[in-house]
Amino acid sequence: ELVTGGLYTALNLAKLQRLQGKDKAEVTLIDVNDRFVFLPMLYELVTGELKEWEVAPIFTDLLKGSGVRFIHGKVEERDAGNKTLSVSVASVAGGGTEEVPYDHLVVALGSQSAVDRVEGAAEHAIPFYRVKDANRLRDRMDEVVASGKKASAVVVGGGYSGVELAC
Repeated sequence: ELVTGGLYTALNLAKLQRLQGKDKAEVTLIDVNDRFVFLPMLYELVTGELKEWEVAPIFTDLLKGSGVRFIHGKVEERDAGNKTLSVSVASVAGGGTEEVPYDHLVVALGSQSAVDRVEGAAEHAIPFYRVKDANRLRDRMDEVVASGKKASAVVVGGGYSGVELAC
């Protein structure tokens, strides 16, 4: 088995394989990020209620003892005939290219903010999907409070993150 992308589907599938006792299954999880971001708790990073490691644990820590292999890298190419992926391993994880074979491939890349759909949003809005986004929002809020000026904010999106931020 091979899973690309490290969000809920990929992580749960990889762990489920092991929990079901499929000892012979070799599960590999590939993600461009080194951390799993628990999106429902991301707002708590902004408010200071939780620390980064609680909201975004490192994959290697999260997968410890699961038997799942983690590759911190980006899939560059798929060879369907040979059932392999060419992966550029992140420089912080040693760099280089690795050919990863698979029998079954699951692609679960998650979603991302689409600020390019609304004119001006890319320049003026703060997406809210990654730890970096939460830190940027917290820093911006701190700047506004420190300025002493009255400010307003608009939250676009009614998903769990949008609702939590608005409240």
